[in-house]
Amino acid sequence: MLHLSHLSKSYGVTTILDDVSFVLHRGDDDVSFVLHRGERAGLVGVNGAGKTTLLRIIAGIEQPDAGFARLDAHATLGYLPQGLNLDKALTLDALIRQGVREWNSAQRAMDALAEQLEREASNVKLLADYSDACARFEALGGYEVETRIAEILRGLGLENVPHDLPIASLSGGQRTRAGLARLLIAEPSVLLLETMRARR
Repeated sequence: MLHLSHLSKSYGVTTILDDVSFVLHRGDDDVSFVLHRGERAGLVGVNGAGKTTLLRIIAGIEQPDAGFARLDAHATLGYLPQGLNLDKALTLDALIRQGVREWNSAQRAMDALAEQLEREASNVKLLADYSDACARFEALGGYEVETRIAEILRGLGLENVPHDLPIASLSGGQRTRAGLARLLIAEPSVLLLETMRARR
């Protein structure tokens, strides 16, 4: 699912990563690792060791000087950085729904066609389009997505936070958990989480 091979990264004269490969064993100067579906891995090191740099390369935010980081063809990636920067004007609900953009689009299309059908009930083409839109919405999770959102919020202790509350009104810890909720609802194949500073 996730493959890293001979990664190197330097900033000026400072080498951060040197020949990092991930394939489940460690040699003298080459760390190798393959992450398969359902497996978890932790990355531990002192400050400045390159943990964030490695995660940013895996996430595609930075490019290595040499080597590569690759996800399998149909794998998706979610990344929650330590310095999470959210649009504080968004509401909690709007932020979380960013994780299911395709679902949101399908729901809006279905709702718009339903409104048109109220005015043009005998339009056969419109009825066929509405049927297709409903099928697409259901294929993307349908109304179960709302249940998943509620379960994720409950699991992260955000179930009692008003959904129309702006992100700016949340505590630092609540913002971090809201960012995590956005990632979890998207159900990425690989989830990269940086250590968060203690927040309430």
